[in-house]
Amino acid sequence: MSNFLRVVIIGAGNVATHLAKAMPKCGFVITQIVNRTIEHAQQLAISIGADYTDNFEEINKEADIYIYAVTDAALPQIVKQIPKLTGLHAHVSGTVPISIFLNKQTNYGVIYPLQTFSKYQKVDFTKVPIFVEGNTETSTLQATSIAKRLTNYVYTANSEKRKDIHLAAVFANNFTNALYNISHNILKEHNLPFAILLPLINEGVAKLENLPPKEAQTGPAARNDLTIMQQHMERLSSTPRWKEIYKLISDEITHNKHA
Repeated sequence: MSNFLRVVIIGAGNVATHLAKAMPKCGFVITQIVNRTIEHAQQLAISIGADYTDNFEEINKEADIYIYAVTDAALPQIVKQIPKLTGLHAHVSGTVPISIFLNKQTNYGVIYPLQTFSKYQKVDFTKVPIFVEGNTETSTLQATSIAKRLTNYVYTANSEKRKDIHLAAVFANNFTNALYNISHNILKEHNLPFAILLPLINEGVAKLENLPPKEAQTGPAARNDLTIMQQHMERLSSTPRWKEIYKLISDEITHNKHA
């Protein structure tokens, strides 16, 4: 593959935005943003100096790489609308199989960055694990080469393995963030800022650099302190859903700690 690769990004959401900002720093030229909502395509394209369109028939047909950075729900329909083009076609999903491109494109794969992306929160791509897959040895090598320009952490993972990685990521990130939201609401009820928990959260994450999660686990459930756990659940009586979450997770911690 040449040093300067021409890229079309299909999508204008969080992942598309971060890729559009990161790729030009690594020898890629973003030639076009394609998105069904023209305003979003325009906004992202102008910020990086690229062309844009909301018409799939006007897609740049000379690109080296076509990145499909859209939602899993939208991906099947969009794949159907893109004409067969030379170049590598790659989606960024952890759950959609590579076979979505079967009989639609010739050279295709997956470039899945394992990270949470919010549009206005900067991400250091050099530290993001990226999992790649290709339909041929050549496309796998191309996907790997692209990923290695972005990050120091590149792994090969087929569609089934990516589903397990994504599942683990949901537990590690999405579920923990939902728990942060519960914490935020509990503190807000008592006029306390969520920021008081940040040192605790940061230290909990930092410990995982050196300890497996089982050994890093602390708290009343890890100690099997039934008195404290009962007091906590009584304080959650007005929010039965949170009380049930507390009980389920406490049971998991106790079972895992003493297994």
